[in-house]
Amino acid sequence: MVIKMIIEQLISDFLQSTGNVGYILLGISVLSLVITIYKIYEFLYAGVIPTPFTKNKWEKAFEKANNQQEIEQIGMQYTDSLQNGFLILSLIITIAPLLGLLGTVIGMIDAFQVMASLGDAVNVASLASGIWKALMTTASGLSVAISALLILNVLQFLLDRHINKLNYILKKW
Repeated sequence: MVIKMIIEQLISDFLQSTGNVGYILLGISVLSLVITIYKIYEFLYAGVIPTPFTKNKWEKAFEKANNQQEIEQIGMQYTDSLQNGFLILSLIITIAPLLGLLGTVIGMIDAFQVMASLGDAVNVASLASGIWKALMTTASGLSVAISALLILNVLQFLLDRHINKLNYILKKW
């Protein structure tokens, strides 16, 4: 219960400090997390991430194939299906830093509006608050993009390794 309250407070503080751009960044970070969980499940089920409990889905399909052409077609279908979601992760990697920069520009505009409205009574605290909010969106956008980039690279590495293994099996067949 305490942890839930802390998380709610952190999300609330984040959204207050980042404004509307923060909502979008939070949404795409959740989307990235959902895709990651789904891909891990899919990779486990397909045998891309080997487990002692499941027989490789590819090997089951290969056993039913009658010739090399069928095996290649089956392999291409599985490969294509396992790459689903990679494009969305790539899009998140591209858009998140741009959203962070957009939030920075909006925050700086707000800070300068505060300066203009205060006239000669500008104090450092009011300016620093606006700049802090502006930089918070940049950091958030970069964090989302970097984590999505790491996830995409790990998934791509696992898939490439598995495809190489399948190609080796195919050449032996």
